[in-house]
Amino acid sequence: MNKFTTIIVALMLTGTVALADDNMITNKINDVSNTVKTFVVNEKEKTIAYQKKSWAEARVQLAGIFQTLSNLFNKNKEEDNNG
Repeated sequence: MNKFTTIIVALMLTGTVALADDNMITNKINDVSNTVKTFVVNEKEKTIAYQKKSWAEARVQLAGIFQTLSNLFNKNKEEDNNG
């Protein structure tokens, strides 16, 4: 009877340890999930900021190219009209 009681107590302790491990694993999974989510959100924000900056720089550069081409064509038109 004493061995039977010891086995029952051992099984009960093992069962509670297993539950604690499940909660610990669940918490770790949630922590990793939150970490990944935070990382993805931060990377998205960084990417959006970088793209806004890049597009603004590209617009300025493109405007400069159009102005240079416009000046070149206008200069050639004036030479054709004078010559």
